[in-house]
Amino acid sequence: MDQFFIQRQSDLNEISLSILEKSSELSLGCDRPQEVKKLHSKENQVVLENLEPLKRNKNLRYLQLDYFQLKGQVFSDLSTFVSLERLALDSCSLTKWNWISDLLNLKGLSIISSRFIDISPIKNLRQLKKLNLYQNGITNLDPIETLIEIEEFSIAWNKILDISPLSSLLNLESLKLNGNNKLQSLAPLEGLKN
Repeated sequence: MDQFFIQRQSDLNEISLSILEKSSELSLGCDRPQEVKKLHSKENQVVLENLEPLKRNKNLRYLQLDYFQLKGQVFSDLSTFVSLERLALDSCSLTKWNWISDLLNLKGLSIISSRFIDISPIKNLRQLKKLNLYQNGITNLDPIETLIEIEEFSIAWNKILDISPLSSLLNLESLKLNGNNKLQSLAPLEGLKN
């Protein structure tokens, strides 16, 4: 198993994991890992089983783990990052995500192509401003109506029938609905100012 170490980066506040190999193990050995605020990775096919090296980081604000195969305790680990403001888990085969309800400080969330259907775990994330749930097989938007701070929302390529819960999103500025071929009416959007 390959290991990826970061050491002696005393002023480090952003880490990119774009170079990880297929069976890599993440290990942060930097002087102050608790000060890393942004961790991101794209285009990896890495199996990630835990986030132990990051768990003591209470300052992590942005976490992007696109294309990771998330297994084991990764999901329970994610629930400990309560200071997160942005989270992206695109193409991670995410099916169960009740843990997300603990991340009350999220302002941005992107979960694309994960094939979950139930979005009720996000109903209490009332600080969300940007939400991207593109291509997940979602049919019911009822939990969205409590997220009144949302400004940008992509629900493209799902199986939405009814968008009436969106009528409560008075701050909505951008909405992507394309690919929802079973959508019955756009009338609920008529009352929105933006």
